[in-house]
Amino acid sequence: MADKHSIAQLLSQHAERWNSPAEIKTEIADVPDRTLRRWLGELVREGIIERSGSRKGTRYRWKPVAKEEQRQPAVVAGTNAGRSTTQVQSVFSPESEQLLKRSVQVVGFDEIAALYRPLRRALVADLVRSLVPPAEVMGFIESHITDQVQPQHRDKFTQDVVAELNHLDISRMGGLGITREQLAAWLNLRSP
Repeated sequence: MADKHSIAQLLSQHAERWNSPAEIKTEIADVPDRTLRRWLGELVREGIIERSGSRKGTRYRWKPVAKEEQRQPAVVAGTNAGRSTTQVQSVFSPESEQLLKRSVQVVGFDEIAALYRPLRRALVADLVRSLVPPAEVMGFIESHITDQVQPQHRDKFTQDVVAELNHLDISRMGGLGITREQLAAWLNLRSP
C-alpha cells in the first residue's frame, strides 16, 4: 500500500510541475481522499513539498532548494608530512545535495550515515592502509574528523566508522581502494 513517502517520491520525480490532488491520486492508487489530504498536509508542514492555491485550485510540488540549506561533503585523500589525510569537497551541485538530503529523510535512511558515507569510507580505508592497531582507532578517527564533521554529528559518525570496521571483511571491501593483503594484515591486528 502507498504511504506519504510515495507521494513525496512521485513529486520529486516531477519537481518543476505543480500537481492537483486528483493528479496525485491517479498515480498513487487505493488511497482515500481524506488520507491523501492528510499526507499532503504533513509533507507541507515537514517542508518537503509546497502548496499553492486553495480549494479546487490547490496544487502541490516538490519544494525547491533554499540556498542556505546547502551542504557539500565528498572526499579527497592525500598525505600530510607522511601521514594520510582526508578532506571534504563538493562533488554534487548544491541542488542535488539538497535533493539527496530530502530524499534520504523521506525514505527514512540514516541521514548522518548517508551524508558522511564518502568520508567514512575514506577514513576506514586510511585506517586499514595505515595498519592502525585497535587501541589507536578512536584517536585516529578523532584526529581526522575535527574540521570535516559537524560537532553535533561527531559521536554518530564515530559510531558508524567503528561499526563499519567491526563488520569489515572481504565481502565489504569493494570501493575502499584497499587490497586483500592490506585487509588481511589489518584484520590480523584485531585477532588475539
